[in-house]
Amino acid sequence: MNDDLIPLMSGNETFTDDLMTLPEGEYDAVCCFVADCGLQESSYMGQTSMRKEVAIGFELEVPGLDHHVVVYKKVKNTVAGNGNLYDIVKTLIDWRSDDLATPYNGKTFNLQMLLNAQASIRMSRHGKNGNEYKRAIIKSIYRGTGKIVQPSQPAYAYGLKMGRNDVFSKLPFFLQRDIEKNWNGGQPVVQQSQPAPMQAQPAQPTQPAQPTAQDMGEPIDLSDIPFN
Repeated sequence: MNDDLIPLMSGNETFTDDLMTLPEGEYDAVCCFVADCGLQESSYMGQTSMRKEVAIGFELEVPGLDHHVVVYKKVKNTVAGNGNLYDIVKTLIDWRSDDLATPYNGKTFNLQMLLNAQASIRMSRHGKNGNEYKRAIIKSIYRGTGKIVQPSQPAYAYGLKMGRNDVFSKLPFFLQRDIEKNWNGGQPVVQQSQPAPMQAQPAQPTQPAQPTAQDMGEPIDLSDIPFN
């Protein structure tokens, strides 16, 4: 599955057809969230591997709609100067170091610098071979055209170690599912409709639920600015 594919919904399991009918073209947008996705499965040239990824979300201003359309792109979480994340950073903000690990103009990079960055997003319905996707995809990300787009809610950042909290609940539904796989042995968390049968077990002290991936870390710093 192409990691540029954009979910059809932005907060719950109620599908919308905004992206199904979204015409191809460029849209004024604003970066509305950044999120650490932890380990995600990636396929390239028939080979499957696991890599650390981050998601960068945008709100698109679409003529004829009375609400913004939320889209996001997942990219490899790396400070390298030859990666897609570096290309997006260099496009959206004034960053001219050779990579994201080298401070620029006295500043150390963290993902939250992208929040509220103005952008122009080219949307497409077609893949590299001309095949039409069932969903719209982000084809390209450019610096903003000069028109200011305000997010519908304050822009926010999510770090993997935050677990399940109010910030997590703001993320697009399918992105939540991707992140949950880090906490549940590679599978999305499934809510049980019926309690499991009781088994005789030695009494254990109750511990709050925690993500199982405690050693993930964030190669890109998310900690400098308090989360909303």
